[in-house]
Amino acid sequence: MQKEIAKINKNTTEEIIVQLTNFKGCDLLDLRIWIKPLMGETGKPTQKGLSVKLDILPELIGALKKAALAYKEAHRGGLAAVNARRANRPVGRFEVRGRLTLPLEGL
Repeated sequence: MQKEIAKINKNTTEEIIVQLTNFKGCDLLDLRIWIKPLMGETGKPTQKGLSVKLDILPELIGALKKAALAYKEAHRGGLAAVNARRANRPVGRFEVRGRLTLPLEGL
């Protein structure tokens, strides 16, 4: 069994192919980076990827959802501010000192 589920562009030369496969009688979900095909050629799989048994798929999906939420929270302006707080340096037009955010002088 080999059924392609999705193709996701990674960059101009690579794509991530999600497929259901079977290896030695075990059904797997395979997420693998493939080199995009050139004209007249077929794509080639790389060694970069992940194959997991289908019974852990719900746990993997849960982990990916948590990662997506963490990314969203971190990029809501939060990640730059958190890192700046750690380093006590300016964030945009403001300076962070401990928990207090003060405008930089000369605005």
